[in-house]
Amino acid sequence: QAAESLWKIGQGNPDAIAVLVEIIRTTEDKYTRYQAVESLGKIGQGNPDAIAGLLEIIRTTENEKTRIQAAESLWKIGQGNPDAIAGLLEIIRTTENEKT
Repeated sequence: QAAESLWKIGQGNPDAIAVLVEIIRTTEDKYTRYQAVESLGKIGQGNPDAIAGLLEIIRTTENEKTRIQAAESLWKIGQGNPDAIAGLLEIIRTTENEKT
């Protein structure tokens, strides 16, 4: 619930972004991780830590729903960021899931 609530109050807040990135890196609960990924897409505009966290989850998650949400969140917050663009291009080159 906290991961979902942070997007409502944490717009651009580096502490909120750091907590969400930490959740992505440490939680084993796929629903919590998904919520953190979705929240980052709402509050992490241009934040390099948010972008790095999303890129990390794209590269490491086995949950395709989370990967799709991470790609969508990255698209929302990474405009003009070379790392975000490279990450999205990597997804295009490597995914076998047509939805992704």
